[in-house]
Amino acid sequence: MTEIAECWEEDVADGKVTDFRKSVKAEAGEKIVFSWMVWPDKATADTATRR
Repeated sequence: MTEIAECWEEDVADGKVTDFRKSVKAEAGEKIVFSWMVWPDKATADTATRR
């Protein structure tokens, strides 16, 4: 793996028409977290995530 990013909800304003919270149907009190990993190539990613 060459990079990992983890993003936690902070200072994300509610939108008037749509926003990130609405896009994931978050309920009151829920926090939004998302992350991704960057792999050097597909073969490495497949090996690392194989179950």
